[in-house]
Amino acid sequence: MLTEKAFNVDDTKNCILVRSISKKEVKLCLYNYVDDKVIGYITADNASKDSFFTIDRISADKGWGPFMYTLMLQILYPTGVKPSYIIKPTAHSIWKQFIGHPNIVTESLPESDKNYTTKWEPAKGFSDDGYVGDDVETINTIFSMKPLEWFQPFLIDSDEIIIERKINTKNVFKQCLEFFYSKYYVTTEAVSIPTQDISDKYLIVLEKGASIQLMIQDKAKIYGYAEVSKKSNYYQIINIAAEPGWGPFLYDTVMLWLDKPVRPNHSLTTEAWRVWNTYMTQREDVLKKPVSSEIWTDIDLDQKMNTMSSLVEPLNYLYTINDDKRKTETIDWQYNSTNEFVNPMTKVLPDWKEKRFNQGKMYFNTKYPMHK
Repeated sequence: MLTEKAFNVDDTKNCILVRSISKKEVKLCLYNYVDDKVIGYITADNASKDSFFTIDRISADKGWGPFMYTLMLQILYPTGVKPSYIIKPTAHSIWKQFIGHPNIVTESLPESDKNYTTKWEPAKGFSDDGYVGDDVETINTIFSMKPLEWFQPFLIDSDEIIIERKINTKNVFKQCLEFFYSKYYVTTEAVSIPTQDISDKYLIVLEKGASIQLMIQDKAKIYGYAEVSKKSNYYQIINIAAEPGWGPFLYDTVMLWLDKPVRPNHSLTTEAWRVWNTYMTQREDVLKKPVSSEIWTDIDLDQKMNTMSSLVEPLNYLYTINDDKRKTETIDWQYNSTNEFVNPMTKVLPDWKEKRFNQGKMYFNTKYPMHK
């Protein structure tokens, strides 16, 4: 049985349901009109004209996730709703609890359906958070819920309050986007300095013209690759890719080895954006300085342009790690890697280093094929 405010309209004091409904998309916002605050935001999509809608986005204050799902189920009834195959593990567990609930009807999607999926993916940045991608029963289920007795009066009250208070619903949905991105992208977990066992790893550097490339590898496998370009007073990140768990450590390594601050790329994945936002907001050992020219007003985030200021802000800073001990350790690591690994390899194969960095670029393109 669900316990997180699910089906409990009594907790919605001063809240209304703001909605935008079309044949292709439904957007719902649980909005506290007294405090001018978004409590939860959920959207469902049917652009492909299926017999059901699929959840596209959801964000909610703690405890309100199940309630937001039930609002969507009731607003769309008798049309069913299916979870997305890209989903947070916590959301997956909510849907799983809906199976067998007395107020919710479920229908299994047949394997012959074009929407049937054999594996679900964790939402961006949540790959290590309880990922159970082979549990596909819930993802291939269509859920429906007949409106409860409180639901229609709640809609009527919401509409009356919107008219009475002249609430601008377009502005409310703008707040919803900000709310969604703040929940989806920003992590509030405790932040520690990233560490890795580098006892059998090498830090290799190649400087060529205005480009500097750095690579972390053992004797065969690449764990991280980065390329920066030289600017007048900072370095610009061009390409960066790493094995799972090595990304933050690679970013730190790049900053510790370079002699000037670093600026993020204009195009980032969610995981990369989170690293830079952590530098900007939570890492006390990281010095940050606003860029003085070429201010960006948008960001290419997961291959989608976005102009939301909170997402763009980390891109307009220069970052330096203020830790002389770690900086010395990183420089020594690269120096020892050169003597113990790079130089002996180069004696045997004179063009080995340049070929290795060509492999590093290929490694990057394998991780991010859109950059090919």
